[in-house]
Amino acid sequence: MVRPPVVGSNLGTTFTVVFAAFAGVGQDAKIGLQAAFVHLIYNVFAIVAIYVIPFLRPVPLFCAESLARLASERRWVLAAYLGTVFVALPALVIVLVGVL
Repeated sequence: MVRPPVVGSNLGTTFTVVFAAFAGVGQDAKIGLQAAFVHLIYNVFAIVAIYVIPFLRPVPLFCAESLARLASERRWVLAAYLGTVFVALPALVIVLVGVL
């Protein structure tokens, strides 16, 4: 089950980013504020979905435990996961946004 302190800290850091984005000035500040609000809305919708829909509550924990178990047995899985999620996927999004 997702623990409320974890959810609260995640939402708290998101609000901190929104407050920090208000301090910016100029054209780039508008983009930063927009990105901060998108992050905030994403987190709020994720929290609502996980807490309101009962069968979704165990899904994040199950996924985390399964990935941890698999990564402890096969180290290359961890490297592949990190490379995919934090390098390949963002690069793909950047390329696709650049093309559009």
